[in-house]
Amino acid sequence: IKLYESDYNRVFQNTINGNNGGLGVEYSYNNIIYMNSFSGNFQNIFSQNSNNYWNSQEPIVYYYNGITFENYLGNHWDDYYGSDLNYDGIGETDYNINGEYDNYPLIDDGNEYYKSSHIPSLFDGLYMESTTEMSYSSPITSKGTYSDLGNDIFKANMISNMGDGSYDLHHKTRIILFSEGVFNFGINVHAPFWIFPDVKIGDTILIAVASEGDHLFRVSSELLYNYRSSDTLEVWKLDDLTLPGGYLYFEKNTGLLV
Repeated sequence: IKLYESDYNRVFQNTINGNNGGLGVEYSYNNIIYMNSFSGNFQNIFSQNSNNYWNSQEPIVYYYNGITFENYLGNHWDDYYGSDLNYDGIGETDYNINGEYDNYPLIDDGNEYYKSSHIPSLFDGLYMESTTEMSYSSPITSKGTYSDLGNDIFKANMISNMGDGSYDLHHKTRIILFSEGVFNFGINVHAPFWIFPDVKIGDTILIAVASEGDHLFRVSSELLYNYRSSDTLEVWKLDDLTLPGGYLYFEKNTGLLV
C-alpha cells in the first residue's frame, strides 16, 4: 500500500503480510491509520515528509481475551517487542515510525480486537437482595439498587452486614468511575458484583477486590447453586488467577454475583 501526496484518508483493518514493503507514506498528511496488521514484510513501514495519526482518534470499546476495554487502538507490528502489563492488548511503549509514533500498538493481530456487542443486563431501578458467599470472607448479606445516571453510567447503592457503600460504573466496560463507603474499590478497576452474562468457559475477566485492585479470574465451570435452600440457580464459577484458591459465583442469566 502506498500513500503519495494523499491526505485525510482512513487506512483501517487491513492485513499486510509477506511483502517487500508493507505501507509506504510520502508527502501525505492527516491520514488516520489504525487496527491494521503488519507481519512478514521485509519492511513494515516507510514514511517520510509526512505527518499522520497512527491510532484511532477516539476511544473504541473493544473485546480482548474475554474482557471488555475502552481505549485508543493503534496497529499490530510483528517487530514490536513492548510489553502489555495490564493485559489490555495494548503495548506500554510507543512504536517508532521514522520519528512518528504509534502510541497504542496492538499486541495481537487487529482482528483479535472486536468491537463489544454487549448489551448490559442492568437497567434503571433494578433491585437486588441476596446472600453472597465468597471464599475470601464470611457470607455477605446485601441489598442494592442500580440506577441509570445517563451517558452509559450506572450507580450501585449497596446496604450490607458489612456496611453501606456505592459506586458508579460504565456499563459498557464495567469500569468503576467513583466509589465510597464499605464498597470503596477505588477507580479504574472493574465491577466486583457484575460481569457480562455472555461469557464462556475459558474466558478471563478482571474483577476488583477491595483494597487490592483488579484480580484476573477465569471462567472454569458452570453448575447449579443452591439458593435459599429450596431454589437453585445456574451459575458460572470463576477461579482467581491472581490469588489461587479464591473463587466467585455469578448467576448466568444476569451476570450478578451470588
